[in-house]
Amino acid sequence: KNILNKSDLSIPDGKGLTIASRFLFKQKLHRTPGVNLMLMILSEAVQNNKSIFLLGGRGDTAKNLKNILEKKFPGLNIVGAESGGDIPNPESVDPALIKKIKDSQANILFVAFGHGLQEKFLHHYLPEFSSVQIGIGVGGAFDFLTGNVARAPKVIQKLGFEWLFRFIRQPWRWRRIINALIIFPFLIITKGSINSKPNENNA
Repeated sequence: KNILNKSDLSIPDGKGLTIASRFLFKQKLHRTPGVNLMLMILSEAVQNNKSIFLLGGRGDTAKNLKNILEKKFPGLNIVGAESGGDIPNPESVDPALIKKIKDSQANILFVAFGHGLQEKFLHHYLPEFSSVQIGIGVGGAFDFLTGNVARAPKVIQKLGFEWLFRFIRQPWRWRRIINALIIFPFLIITKGSINSKPNENNA
């Protein structure tokens, strides 16, 4: 929470966030999935001659994605593609990896370690990467773009049921589904009820 609140920009990538915004603050948020945002940034990177470093994904996912993106975006300058290995926490990152990112002089760093770890990594190391102008966590975007994980059809995405599509294909995500469909709505409704109560001091 503290890291997200200190970030320069936080993008709502889930349907639940847009609903919560309307319920609590009467504000309409535009949902932007991490994959879509990444593609938009890549397009801008080509036009503005910005270099890219891909960090995350399992095995050769980052290296495979490098090949895919270079074909999709002619002229794209990808200066590094590393999985990062098994990283239980930011402090355990191999110093050689940090040096590799520094030496690459990348302008944009995409980190796909999954929610939580990727934000902690960026918070911990971004100040050390003097060349990086944009550091962003993109969750499962690498897997989607390489085809390791299929995205839901656009109709399902628009309806906000992408979570169900992913759950059917990845049932081991059940804990996240419970958090998203039960715990999160409960907290939002509870907070909304508290905010709607009249202020006794003004009664």
